[in-house]
Amino acid sequence: RQWKQQKWNGQPLTVRNGTLVFTESVAVHGGRIDVEPGATLRFARGSYLGTGLGDAGTRIFKIAPGARLEMDGVRWNMDHTRVVLPKGADWLADFSSFSLAGAMKDNRWEIGGKAMLVRGINVKEGDWGNRLSVHLKPGGELLLGGPVSTNTAKRCSLDVILEGGVVSLFWSAAIDPGLVRVAPGASVEIRVSRGVEFDESSISVPADAKLKVVRNAPLPAGLPARYTFDVKYDRTGRSYWIS
Repeated sequence: RQWKQQKWNGQPLTVRNGTLVFTESVAVHGGRIDVEPGATLRFARGSYLGTGLGDAGTRIFKIAPGARLEMDGVRWNMDHTRVVLPKGADWLADFSSFSLAGAMKDNRWEIGGKAMLVRGINVKEGDWGNRLSVHLKPGGELLLGGPVSTNTAKRCSLDVILEGGVVSLFWSAAIDPGLVRVAPGASVEIRVSRGVEFDESSISVPADAKLKVVRNAPLPAGLPARYTFDVKYDRTGRSYWIS
């Protein structure tokens, strides 16, 4: 249910031969998390995840080809953390809240496999001028169901670099100008699902790069169910969440 690491540069974790599910909270600092082929690491809906917090070594999620990382409606407070997703690996990410907080800035996602970010990449808050760099590799898939945005008033920096591959925009996807750019010499395809408004000028494209836009594309296969949340009250006035 819980994994709370007390060391600054602490123990590794390897997931193999099945599925490991955390249901409440995970607060870990430096070290590696390896998910081996055929295995799944899942953080259950409503759980809290804090990674790389404080003056720690880099927390690395390394997902092997044929493995899967699932974050289902989690609250993620990320600092000094990397996600390494090679070709053949899958990442389903649904963040109810996502923040960059702490003293480090080495936050990097390397996407060579398939990453489905159900609510997009929406950085709510951060301190110390924190930065997240997202790299889509040739052959990779980045699926965005929500906005790519950041709270500049909180000194958050977001840089999405498209080195190749395919980006699919669906549901409420939107891209704030200045956050996404195509790498020099790269070839990228953007698939825009019906009902999504997309302005090509929001993405920076150098003269030697190619950006192909396919509009009215069908919804990507394998989308999870969409959830809505409402606050309800019991007879004593206490609130609770339902979905």
